[in-house]
Amino acid sequence: FNILDPKAVKNHIYSQIKSDTENYYIFLDEIQELENFERLVNGLNGHDNTDVYVTGSNSRFLSKDIRTIFRGRGDEIRVFPLSFREFYQALHYDVREAWKVYSTFGGMPRLIHYTDDEQKINYLQNLWDKTYIDDVVERNKVRNELAVSRLATSLCSSIGSLTNPARIANTLESVQKMKIDSKTVSSYIDYLENAFLFE
Repeated sequence: FNILDPKAVKNHIYSQIKSDTENYYIFLDEIQELENFERLVNGLNGHDNTDVYVTGSNSRFLSKDIRTIFRGRGDEIRVFPLSFREFYQALHYDVREAWKVYSTFGGMPRLIHYTDDEQKINYLQNLWDKTYIDDVVERNKVRNELAVSRLATSLCSSIGSLTNPARIANTLESVQKMKIDSKTVSSYIDYLENAFLFE
């Protein structure tokens, strides 16, 4: 069946539910690719014997969407990068070498498959540019992609410091030579938070 056809997906799933008393666990990965997926998920949630799990990771499935679409009829589980302990256990490196890699490149799970630093850098840069920034820009119809990217870089460089949109706007103007008002900076920060990039 066509996995992008909502009716075909619904028919397939319901054809597998053969009992009113047996419990069914339904896992729907990247569900946002299916048009009107919320109808399917909410319909499945209406059955006492179904437990539905959905994943999504792009510009059409952000935190505010989850709250709106499911209206308290589910629980949100946020998945974070690997902790150092998880990263270390997966790598089988000496603890010092594992810490060096982790503190340099972070804990994204795919990093454990790359041995070359250049591969790790390319993976992270591509993930940042194509998955995160592009999704934020697309979702929010941002006209100035460079401003979002530079704002994110500015936020990364001030982790642990108190800041505010006006201060960031001033920094972008003085350091990056980019004129942007504090209201726009505030909106862009909201977009980045909603995409789970910052808290």
